[in-house]
Amino acid sequence: MRSADHLWPWIAMALLLPIAPSQAMADQKTGFVLDNPDDPAVAAYFVGLVEGIEWTVSVVKDKRQYPYCPPLNLAITKEQYVSILRREVERQPDLRNAFAGYTMLRALKNAFPCLEK
Repeated sequence: MRSADHLWPWIAMALLLPIAPSQAMADQKTGFVLDNPDDPAVAAYFVGLVEGIEWTVSVVKDKRQYPYCPPLNLAITKEQYVSILRREVERQPDLRNAFAGYTMLRALKNAFPCLEK
């Protein structure tokens, strides 16, 4: 009788395929994110995007290099981030076709500029 070892990769793929994301979420356009903020995959992408930007700001040691300066002790909700993003696109509609990461960073820079002291 032949060994079934050669079947394990196929079995693993069959088991994992149903839990794989149906749509890759990397580099989404701003308009897609704004049009689908409550879609679970878009919401997860958006939260990850914002958290990545926040972590970047938190590890920058030199304040002069901060891309934006949120107020201290401010917890911004997903809905507020969507509102900040939407306001940026209202100011400059062509940003709907830009990548969401670029537009979100730009929106945060405009919403929370770093002021010279």
